[in-house]
Amino acid sequence: AIGVATNGNELFDITDKAFYTYNPLTAEIEAYSKVQGMADMGMQCVGYDMATGTTVLAYSNGNIDLFKNNTFYRIPDLKIKTIAGEKSINAIYVEGGFAYLSTSIGVVVIDIKKQNVKETYEFNRDNSILSIRGFWPQGDSLYTITNFGMYSADRNSKTLQNFQIWKTLDTVKTYKHIAGYGNELFVATDKSVYSINNGLKTLVYTSATGIEHLDPADGHLLISEYDTANFTGSIHFYSTAKGIYDSVLTPGSRPRQTVEMLNGRLCIADEFGGLLQELDNRQLGYFTPIGPMNSNSFDLYANDGELWVSHGGFDEKYNVAFNNKGISKYKDGVWKYYAPGIYPPFNGITDFSVLLKDEKNGTVYAGSFINGLYIMKADGTGKLYNAPNPFDRSVAYGPTDAQIAGLGLDSYG
Repeated sequence: AIGVATNGNELFDITDKAFYTYNPLTAEIEAYSKVQGMADMGMQCVGYDMATGTTVLAYSNGNIDLFKNNTFYRIPDLKIKTIAGEKSINAIYVEGGFAYLSTSIGVVVIDIKKQNVKETYEFNRDNSILSIRGFWPQGDSLYTITNFGMYSADRNSKTLQNFQIWKTLDTVKTYKHIAGYGNELFVATDKSVYSINNGLKTLVYTSATGIEHLDPADGHLLISEYDTANFTGSIHFYSTAKGIYDSVLTPGSRPRQTVEMLNGRLCIADEFGGLLQELDNRQLGYFTPIGPMNSNSFDLYANDGELWVSHGGFDEKYNVAFNNKGISKYKDGVWKYYAPGIYPPFNGITDFSVLLKDEKNGTVYAGSFINGLYIMKADGTGKLYNAPNPFDRSVAYGPTDAQIAGLGLDSYG
C-alpha cells in the first residue's frame, strides 16, 4: 500500500495499481476498478473530506476521482492540461468541502460539492513553475512546501492566485512533508522535523534513519520512518508538550502513510506488505485481500475455471519491470503462489511476461523477459531454459539475458 485515508471507522486504501475500502470492525472489504467507474488504475495519493463524506483519489497521470456512495466522479482537468513536463500529484489536503492538491503545476483547489476545479495557485522561481510538495493551513495562514523552500499567505486573501502575495519563508531547504494537529504545524526534510510558528521554524526532531511521512492525529503528530539498512519501519508519537513520547516498530515494513482511527488504533500503509493494522497490546497484523501474489499482472491464462497470472514484464519502451513475484494460480477458490522463497526453482528469476498451458498434459510454460523459459510439469517439477541457443542475445536487454515476449503451441504440443 502507498496511501491510506479514513473517516475514523472505515479505511480508504490505495496501492500503486488499486483502490479498496476496508472496515476493520466488520472485516468488510470492497475492491474497485475501472469496471465500477474509476478513471484509471495507477494510484498516487488519497484524502478524505469529513464535511462531504468524499474520498479524493489522485492518479499518477494527473487524473482525479471523487468517490462517494460507491460512485466515482471524474475531474480530468489536470490530466488534459497542456503543459511541458510531468503532471504529478504529490499530496492531498482536505478541509470543509475543498481538496487542495499539491501538484507539479501548483496548488489545485477542488470544490468537492460542485465537483470542479475552483482555482490554482502557481509558484514561480527563475521563470519556472515550482512543484508543490505539500499544503497545510495554520490559523489565518496557508503554507506550501516546495523543492526550493517554503511559502505562506493570508488564507483570507482574495488574491491567492497571485504569487506575489505569498511570502517567502525559506529558499534553501528541500521540504518533503507537511502536517499538523490543532494549531500546531510541522514540516520535514529527509531527516529533520521542524515546528512552524508564525512563519518561524524550530528543529524539534532529528531522525537517525529517514522520514517517510508526517500525519495528523488527535493531539499529536505521527512521524513515519524507515531504516533502509535494517528494513525496519517505525511510527513515532510527537507532541509539543511531550516531544517523542511513544513509538511503534514495524519490522520488515516501509510505512508510507499512517492514520489513527476513532478507537485510537493505527493503520499503516506499508509499501511492502499492504495494510498494516494495530491489534491488541500494540501488536501489528496485516490485512491483505485474498488474490494474486502481486498487483502487477502482466499476462493471464484462463481455462475451465483455472487462472494463471504472471507478475513482471516490461513497459511501452521495453524497459524491464524487475519484478520477482513469480506467477500465481487460482483454482477452486484457492490461490497458489510460485515465487522466490516459496517455489525454490524461481529463486533468481524475475519478470514473467507470458504464460501458456498445454491442456493435454498440464505443462505450464512461463516466459521471462530476462531469464528465459521455465517449463513446469503438472507435478510441480520443472526446468529453466536460457542457454544462448536458441535465444538471440544480440537484441536482448542485457548481454546475458534470454528474453521472451510471446509463446504459442503448435499442433504437436
